[in-house]
Amino acid sequence: MLSEYDIDSFNPADGTFELNEQGIEKWTSHFQYPEPKLKDSLFGQGFVIKIGDDAVCSGTVWSMLSSASRQDIVLLDALSTIGGGKPNTVRLQSGYGGFESAIDPSISSVIADFFNSR
Repeated sequence: MLSEYDIDSFNPADGTFELNEQGIEKWTSHFQYPEPKLKDSLFGQGFVIKIGDDAVCSGTVWSMLSSASRQDIVLLDALSTIGGGKPNTVRLQSGYGGFESAIDPSISSVIADFFNSR
């Protein structure tokens, strides 16, 4: 899906990954524009965040357009657009649809340390 080379930064305060141009193109290549639909995206697919050979966390790619709740870790938004354009951030959080909470600090600190050390 995405690699470290597709991401410019990670903000542990809100769990957002800022994608670079390559990342935006890779992320949005799964959509069918101009009117993307959940079925045309990564919505509902599993993901794993790895640093080196270690799995830091895993979860499900999700969208704010969904009315369904999740209690696992989610990567939002599988379908969002910024200003009518393509998305440039995706957010990592725990749960969705009434179950939202910040990602565990032990997970976000490992990810932040990795991106800050590059």
